[in-house]
Amino acid sequence: MEHAPDAYRRLTDRDLIALCLQGEEQAWIALLERYGRLIYSLAWRAGLPPEDVADVFQSVCVVILENLHKLKDETRFRSWVATITIRQCARVQRRQRPEWISLEQARQELLQQPDAAPLPLEEIERLEREQLVRQALEEIGEPCRRLLILLFYEKEPYAEIAQELGLAASSIGPMRARCLRRFVNALKRLGF
Repeated sequence: MEHAPDAYRRLTDRDLIALCLQGEEQAWIALLERYGRLIYSLAWRAGLPPEDVADVFQSVCVVILENLHKLKDETRFRSWVATITIRQCARVQRRQRPEWISLEQARQELLQQPDAAPLPLEEIERLEREQLVRQALEEIGEPCRRLLILLFYEKEPYAEIAQELGLAASSIGPMRARCLRRFVNALKRLGF
């Protein structure tokens, strides 16, 4: 899949949705880049095999494409995508079950698969927050994105970060402060 231009990645969900409804292909690509990980993570969390995860992703994309014009509140897009994904996962799980199953078999199956239950609201909210963090990191762009990843995810020492980014080690602290401000502002704009 081709990647959306940076200009589209920086748009709000509302703007991307409006452009998608106008048939703008790059907006659709940006929307899928933004929410693809959420869809995949929910499908993996449901315990589906890889081929079913891919099917869920495709079916969620189709449902979004066919129903985007019905979305009343663009600020709820993330939750809408999560709900569609969970429903598609449940549909796939139901399809995999044998048509006739005894009560005892059903009971045993439930006991063996505690994660088969729908995701609790807290888990969905956690996944949505992770999605917002990824989106904010994309929004702030380079070199801030790479700096924050190196500092907080990979926990690299300043000397190694400076070498990788081609900067003086003494400039990492001030740059970190500027990048964190940009990151926090991006999170606020996204409604974190």
